Amino acid sequence: MPPIKRALSILAIAAVCLSPSVSPALAGPDINRESVGQRRADLDKMELQAFPAAVWESQASWANGDPLKAADLDGKPALIVNWASWNAASVRALSLAQRMADKFAGQGLVVVGLHHPQGWESAAETAKTKGVKFRIAHDKDSAYRKALKIDHEPEYYVIDRAGHLRYASVSSTSVEDAVSEVSSETVAQAGDLPRILKERAEQEQAQGRRTASIRPDFELQSIPAVPPGYSQPAEAAYKAVRWPTMEKEVGKAFGLLDNDGKALEPKLAFQPIAWYPKKPETTGRVQVIYFWHPEVHRSYDKVFDQMDLLQEQRARDVVVVGALIGAKVLDKNRNQNGGQPQEETFEVLKRKWESFTSSRSYSHALAVDIAGSCLTSLNQQGGSDKFPIPGAMIVSTDGTVRWIGWINSFDFKSAMDRVVENDPGVRNRRAADRAYIEAQKK
Repeated sequence: MPPIKRALSILAIAAVCLSPSVSPALAGPDINRESVGQRRADLDKMELQAFPAAVWESQASWANGDPLKAADLDGKPALIVNWASWNAASVRALSLAQRMADKFAGQGLVVVGLHHPQGWESAAETAKTKGVKFRIAHDKDSAYRKALKIDHEPEYYVIDRAGHLRYASVSSTSVEDAVSEVSSETVAQAGDLPRILKERAEQEQAQGRRTASIRPDFELQSIPAVPPGYSQPAEAAYKAVRWPTMEKEVGKAFGLLDNDGKALEPKLAFQPIAWYPKKPETTGRVQVIYFWHPEVHRSYDKVFDQMDLLQEQRARDVVVVGALIGAKVLDKNRNQNGGQPQEETFEVLKRKWESFTSSRSYSHALAVDIAGSCLTSLNQQGGSDKFPIPGAMIVSTDGTVRWIGWINSFDFKSAMDRVVENDPGVRNRRAADRAYIEAQKK
C-alpha cells in the first residue's frame, strides 16, 4: 500500500475502532446524522436552536389538510421530511415518515412533508400511492430549503416540544430513535437545554477519553486481525438488535422479507474460487459484498474507488469484497438479444481479471465467484436473482444478510452505519482491540 494510503488507513483505524460513527458535535445518544464537512458543521450549530417558524407561512400550497401554522406545533414534537415526487429515494422516505406518524400519533407527533419547488403537480398523487396521510406542502420559493441548508432529497429534521430543532438531517436508521426521544419528553424536559447539553457533553467527553487512550506512537496495524479475548456473541445478542429496515416490496424482491413483511434473515453462502490479493479476515467484521464483471461497465466504474475509500475509512470494522460473477448471472438483459452467450469459466475471464489485478492497487479484496454463489443466499429464501447494479449486500458478523440495495443511495450509508454501530460482533472485537492496546501500553 502506498505510504499516503497507509497513513490514512492508520488514522481510519483509530477513528473507527475507538469511537462511534456519529457527528462529533452535539452527538445525541445513538442518533446518526447525514452530511459532512462545512454543511454538517452549520447544521450542528442549528441544533437546539428555535426552529424557524416563518417557514410554515411561506409554503405556497398544501395537501392532505389545512395549512400548518406555527401555533399548531405548540407543545408538540414534529418530524419533517423534504422530498420530491420525481426522486425515487425521497418517495420511499415517505413510507418511513408515515410509519412514524402512525406509531407516535398518540403522543401528538406532527409529520409534514415539504416538497421540492419542482414537480408539485404530481406530489399529491405520488404521496397517495405511498399511503401518506400527513400534510404535505409546496416549498415553491425554497424558503425551507434555504433556512435548513437543504442540498438533497430526502432529509429528516426533528423538532421537540419546546420548538427546538433537536436533530438536523437525521439518518433514516435513526429517525425512529430521534422521534421516540422527543415524543416521550414533556414540554419542560424539552425546554431544559442545560440538561440536554450536559448529556451531550458527557457523551463527547466519553468519546474523547476513548480516543485519547491511544498512545500516539502505537502502530495500530500491529493489532492482530482477531485480538486475544475476542468472543463470538451468542445468537440472542443478534436477535436483540434493531437491524436496518427495508421497504416491503424491495425486501421481498431480494429475499430478506416474506410476504407478510417479516425478516427472513438469510445466511450468507459465498464460495469464491479465487481471491486477490488474499482472502480477508472477516471475524468480528461486517461484510459489504458488491458484484461486478469486466464487461458490465456500470458495475465497477467509480465503484472500485468508492469501495476502496469505504475500506480505508472502516478499516477494522468492515471487510469490502468485490465479487466477480458471471455476466449472465449479473445482468440477465445482456443475453436477451439472440444468440448463445459464451460459457464463462475462470480461464475465459482470467485475462480480463489479470488486467484489473495487475494494473491497480486495491485497498479492498476482490474475489472470483463466477457461479454467483453469494446470490444463492437469497434465492434459497425465494429472493430475486437479479441484483441491483451497482449494488451491495451488507452482512452482519453472524453471517446474516441484513440489507441489500444500490450503493449510491443514501439508504446504503444509513444501513451501513446502523449495522456497524449495533453489530454485537463488531462491539466485541472493538473491546478486544482496546484491551490489546491497553496491554501493550503497560
